[in-house]
This record gives sequence, C-alpha cells and structure tokens, in this order.
Amino acid sequence: MPIELDARDSSPLVADRLGTAYSAVGLWKVVKRAARAAGIEKDVSPHWLRHSFGTLAALGDANVFRIQAAMGHAQITTSQRYIHWARGLADSAVHRVDLRLDRKRT
Repeated sequence: MPIELDARDSSPLVADRLGTAYSAVGLWKVVKRAARAAGIEKDVSPHWLRHSFGTLAALGDANVFRIQAAMGHAQITTSQRYIHWARGLADSAVHRVDLRLDRKRT
C-alpha cells in the first residue's frame, strides 16, 4: 500500500529508537552495521543505497520521469544515468544467471 507523503509533515521518514531523525553520523553507522550483518564487505554509505534505489527502479522499468521525481533530481540528465546503468546491467552475463532463492532443498 502506498504511503501518502505531506510536505508539511516534519516527522522523520527514518526515526531512531527515540522517534527523532537520525544524525548523518548515526545513519552512516546504521548502514555500516547492516552491511556487516549482511556479509557485505564492499564499502557502503547512505548515498550508496540511493544509487542502488535508482538503479533498481530503472531495472524495474520505472521511466526516467518517475526516477527523477522519486530521487528529487533537478535535471532529467541525472536521472537518465540510472536508465543507462540499468541497461548495462541487463546486458551483462550476471543478469542472465538463473538465481532463485525460493528453491526447496531435497
């Protein structure tokens, strides 16, 4: 179910345990901790997640205007990068690997 956002709402989208907005440092720590817990050794950041969102949206066939709106880009050319990157991924060998996480083991 979509969440309705209101520009007048000042409550944080991602709140800490006290219900207040994370500081920049706090958010970095959360992302680093989650990456470690997931076994991701690559250097990650909150901005890395932003790029992942844009690329996955493009891979999911979101058009450039939706990506621009979702990411708040002022220039459409910035959003077009994600379409370009997604096309590159779609043409790669990795994208053709048949990986199913829901397979039952016998």
